[in-house]
Amino acid sequence: MNATLSVVIPTYNRRSSLRRLLQSLAEQKTPAAEVIVVDDASSDGTAAMLAADFPTVSVIRQERNRGPAGCRTAGIRAARSEIVVGLDSDVTVDDPELLGNVARFFVENPGVAGAALRILKGDSNADDVRRWWHPVPHARFAEQSFVTSYFSGSGYAFRRQAVLEAGLFAEDLFIGSEENDLCYRLLKRRHLLVYTPHLAVRHHEGTAATRSRYQCYFKPRNQILIAAEHFPLGYAAAYLAPRLAKAALLALVQRQWQNYLQALKEAYQRLPARWSRRQVIEPATWRWIRSMRRGLLYRTPAPEPAGGAEPRTRLAPLEKEKTTC
Repeated sequence: MNATLSVVIPTYNRRSSLRRLLQSLAEQKTPAAEVIVVDDASSDGTAAMLAADFPTVSVIRQERNRGPAGCRTAGIRAARSEIVVGLDSDVTVDDPELLGNVARFFVENPGVAGAALRILKGDSNADDVRRWWHPVPHARFAEQSFVTSYFSGSGYAFRRQAVLEAGLFAEDLFIGSEENDLCYRLLKRRHLLVYTPHLAVRHHEGTAATRSRYQCYFKPRNQILIAAEHFPLGYAAAYLAPRLAKAALLALVQRQWQNYLQALKEAYQRLPARWSRRQVIEPATWRWIRSMRRGLLYRTPAPEPAGGAEPRTRLAPLEKEKTTC
C-alpha cells in the first residue's frame, strides 16, 4: 500500500525562492501526485513564471492577500491526496527521497496524524532553532522522534482528513501562531503529532523588517485570540502576561509601538468571534500535553503481526532519572 501525496505551497512575492523550491521538488525520486501553489496575490511576476516554467503545477490565484493561513487552507481544501505535505516557498528540499520517505512514514505509522519535519537553517547543516518550539529541549532531542504539540509551517505533513476535521488553518490569524492554533484543535481530538528528524527541509530567512512587524503586531494579536478560544481563564492570563510584556518592550526598542497598539485593538475587536467558538482544552488533554515535556519518545511499529492485525506504535517516556525538562 502506498500513500499518495499532495504538496501545498503558499507564496507571496517570492518568485526566485519559489522557483528554487519547485526545481528541488522536480528532482524527487517519488514525485507527488500533485503540487499546488497558492499565489497570495503576488505582484512580482510569480504567475507568469509558473505558467512558463512549471506548467504541470496546479495554481490557485488569490484575488486578495489572505496570508499563509488562508493560502494553506485553500491548498489543503483543493488537494486530492490522502497526505498533504506543506512547504513554505522559502524552503528547499535537499533529500531526493523526502517525499517517498514521508509516504512510507504514514503507511508504517497508521496511528499518526501529522509529522513535524526537521527545519534546517539556510546554507548550513544546523537546525533552525528559532523554529524549535517543541515541548522538549533541542540539545537532547534533535536526533530523536518524539510526540509533540508543535509543527512549523515551513515544513509539515498531515493526513488531510484529520486537518479537515480539525477545521484547517484559521484565516483570521493571517500569519503568526496559526500552527499552534491548529495543533490545539488536533490535540483536542487526540490526534498524534510526531517530530521526524529524518524528514528535513532547509529554510532560508526572510527580511528583518518583516520579522520585526511579526513580533510586534501579528504575534501578540494572535496569541490573545488563541488564548481566548483554547485556554482556561487562569492559564490564559499566565500565558499572555509575559508574552505581551515582552512584545511591548520589543515594540518600544524597535519603534514599533503603533503596530503593538494596533495589535491590541484588533485583538479586542475580534475577541467576540473567537469567544463564540470557545472550546477550552480539557484537563485530560492538558495532562497529555504536559507529559510531552518529559520527552515522550516515539518508536516506529514492529513488523505487522501474523493474522493481519494492525501494527502497533509504542510511546516510550524517558526514564525519570534522565529527565531534565
